[in-house]
Amino acid sequence: MSMKKRKLSMMVLVCSVMSGYVMADTSVKLTTGFFYANGQSNDLATKDTTIRSVPVGVKVKNGRWGVRVSGSWLEISSGSVTNSGQGDTTVSLSYDVTENPWWTVTVKEKFATGDQNKGLSTGYNDTKLQLDYFRPLGRGYSVFSTLGYTFKGGQDKNPNYQNAVYASLGGGVVLTKGWTIGASLDFNQATSKTLDDTFGGSLFLGHALTRRVGVNVFAGYDSTNTTSAGFGLSYKLK
Repeated sequence: MSMKKRKLSMMVLVCSVMSGYVMADTSVKLTTGFFYANGQSNDLATKDTTIRSVPVGVKVKNGRWGVRVSGSWLEISSGSVTNSGQGDTTVSLSYDVTENPWWTVTVKEKFATGDQNKGLSTGYNDTKLQLDYFRPLGRGYSVFSTLGYTFKGGQDKNPNYQNAVYASLGGGVVLTKGWTIGASLDFNQATSKTLDDTFGGSLFLGHALTRRVGVNVFAGYDSTNTTSAGFGLSYKLK
């Protein structure tokens, strides 16, 4: 499920760039939406779980540097037990090494702000190093990829936890002005020895309503029979 959440962020980037959305030197963007998943959760180290969440985030970008803070409200069901509340909080720092094509390096720190006793968090911080690539190919086509490594927190307390690699590769195309469609293949190494590595795919559709407002929807499925779907909404303040 963590890959799908990263895909939501990548879709915002792809849809924005491909639909001709030009950012100023300094910009502030707010994001929210809805996320649903049923199956294995790499973030929470659980197998049979249904998750509904409302993510919220703010990103400030100045030149090649970007800072993003994100969190969510979660509702998690496992068997007959359902809990809800605040989820973990992630702070990201990114830098565009090159532009057009874009090579972007990102460091992410996930803080365990969710309630571990309710199953809304593992109770440990995680650190991720991530490299993203995005390249417009002309005539509205583009390709993108992600390669990352998770330093899983809590390994000294839980011997099942382990560091893990994740990756994705995909492409998109502008159907008409303001509309973008794309797909990706995703791999997620399990961050717990009790879980399975996953290989799956995602489809997304995005639309720039105005120069400030964008929306996108997505759906995904992977080798553990985990299904996911959701939509995102972004608003550029400046």
